[in-house]
Amino acid sequence: MSQGSVALAKVEKLIDFVWGLNKRIELLEEKERLCASPQKGDTTEAKVVKVTTIHEYTEFVRELFAKKNEAADGFMHAAAGNSGEAGEIMDMIKKHWVYGKPIDREKLIEEMGDQLWYFFALMQLVETDLWAVIDANVKKLRKRYPQGYTDTAAIARRDTMGARP
Repeated sequence: MSQGSVALAKVEKLIDFVWGLNKRIELLEEKERLCASPQKGDTTEAKVVKVTTIHEYTEFVRELFAKKNEAADGFMHAAAGNSGEAGEIMDMIKKHWVYGKPIDREKLIEEMGDQLWYFFALMQLVETDLWAVIDANVKKLRKRYPQGYTDTAAIARRDTMGARP
């Protein structure tokens, strides 16, 4: 298998991973809906959103992110949230690596979903979508690794040549 084929296979795995997250989000929401019980004295029903597409998930995030999404507040909220969720994921992986603690798969998926939510919120602030982000990443990596991944190409970072320091 050529290095280009290996790189393409890695990109395809990334796309499959993102699509898999969409399905996991759907399952978690269904689980939450089934397990949720109304609070005492609460007469309102929660709005249940069944998400089956990336577009529907984008709209779901837009609805929830509406309160604190203006200017610097929005960027800080999305970036700090994304970073915080990444930290929770890292802590879980660290405990597995260092202490041999088993990974709680459901908790990991929950945290990945939270991180995804903040990632989608950030995309909305820069007025882009998932496919534009994927396209930009694929173009960058194809430029960086024209012959497939190598440590030398990773260090050279051909895609940043001529960029500002």
